[in-house]
Amino acid sequence: MDPISTPLLAALAAGRLSRRGWLLLANLVATPPASAVALTATAFVSYRRAKAALDDLQDDPHLDRAQRLEQALQARVAADPTFRNDIAAWAAVVRTDLAQNPDIARELKSERTPADEMHTSYEVHFDFRHPTFHGQVVNGVHQVR
Repeated sequence: MDPISTPLLAALAAGRLSRRGWLLLANLVATPPASAVALTATAFVSYRRAKAALDDLQDDPHLDRAQRLEQALQARVAADPTFRNDIAAWAAVVRTDLAQNPDIARELKSERTPADEMHTSYEVHFDFRHPTFHGQVVNGVHQVR
């Protein structure tokens, strides 16, 4: 399992794995980019987004907030080579925690993320003089058959 994944980040924030992984991640995210990298707007913006997403997730560990942190971390990894190396070291710690908790690891692999839910089919019925719509809802938009 990729350590930068929505279910795993939510589990870390909720304390389902050791606090060590969460505290290390919080420390990494709180560290601003190195000065040479900070000159790029992308690296600085990704740092701020990751920090805000981590704070949100820490306050309320739900999958949608974990997904925002995942996206912010992926952006920072792409923009900051030093952060990429630090995340690789953090990932080794998280993998060790997962190896020591195989039940949680199996459970996390089977969890659905908000992205999985985006393409679920629903039937929607409105009672505006009884019209009925059948079709798939994708990202909140009806796909009429």
